[in-house]
Amino acid sequence: MLSKKTFLLLSLAIIATLSASAGAAQQSQAQQQSCSQLPQSVQQQISQNEPWYLPINSQIAQTWCGDLPLAFTAVMLAFLVAAAIFMIGTALKSDRIRNFGIGEIYEATASGIIVLLFLYLSAVLFGILPAVFVGPVSPYPYILHQLQSTINGTETMYTSLTNVYITDQFYNNLEVKSLYVNGQVLPIVGEEGGATSVGRLKLLLQVLFIDPAVTLAGLMTDGILALHAQYYLIVFFAISAIPVFLVPGIVLRAFFPTRALGGMMVAIAIAFYLVTPSLFAIAYYFTLPSMQSNLAAYSASLNKYGAGTGAEVNALSPTSPLVTTLASAQHSLSAFWLLILFWPALITTVSYAFITQLANVIGGASQMGGRIRSFI
Repeated sequence: MLSKKTFLLLSLAIIATLSASAGAAQQSQAQQQSCSQLPQSVQQQISQNEPWYLPINSQIAQTWCGDLPLAFTAVMLAFLVAAAIFMIGTALKSDRIRNFGIGEIYEATASGIIVLLFLYLSAVLFGILPAVFVGPVSPYPYILHQLQSTINGTETMYTSLTNVYITDQFYNNLEVKSLYVNGQVLPIVGEEGGATSVGRLKLLLQVLFIDPAVTLAGLMTDGILALHAQYYLIVFFAISAIPVFLVPGIVLRAFFPTRALGGMMVAIAIAFYLVTPSLFAIAYYFTLPSMQSNLAAYSASLNKYGAGTGAEVNALSPTSPLVTTLASAQHSLSAFWLLILFWPALITTVSYAFITQLANVIGGASQMGGRIRSFI
């Protein structure tokens, strides 16, 4: 005969399994309709304050519901395995095995909660929180658009700077035999005073514009590569987070030997699919507007003063237009370096901390060793 406690726990396991099956059927039906199963209060808040999130929620729901049967199958198997362990422990009258089975029932319940509440978690982290701190800004379209705009603006300025550099370098490498300025002929190189006059002009062109332009162009090249890396990283996790990390993570988390790995994969999916794009959107929202206007202004100035013979005439003194434009670009593009160096490093650190803490909570890596030792 089974005791009342044993019967109650078995009943709970059976009810949880049946609930998971019913939830899978309900989610499959919802997939045919809208796949937007959010609490009414959350739907009202999103409709009023974050209407841009509704299409994103539908896309997340469609992707999530497509892999939902596999996730629910793993959860149901976890319940069955946990119930079997509990019954074996009860039959053998072993408190260790029975307590281990009870713990597995709790873990299977937690996996079911993750499956059922993923859309709600997505709505809170991806819809409500960015709107509270930033405003009605859609993180994914906003950050991808701003990244592409920054890349285009930087490449435009890089092209303008390169064109002026090529022209100045061409003039700087010429062998000058005579030089006409305002109708006057400067001394030929080799004559008295000639080397000083011509050499001084070439030296000014080299020091005031060519060398700083090479340095700035190199930094901009590295910045463009970093922007491309950020762009494709966000696109990669937008496409692969749910099918590659989240669903396999839930499947692995449902079973005891792979629970820590599954918890880590779920944490990676949530961090890079929800948290990281939102942080990038917030950073770009506060940093980007002034930087884009500066890039456009410097590109226009380089094109204006670096065309034709102006490329060398406007770069021969510290107050020349091209020299002052280059100096201003070097000093005022601090926001660009924030986007390239500071914000990605800070966001990576926050995402890493989020992953480690959430993986510890979901996967229970620190508690699993103790449970194994107590079971043995």
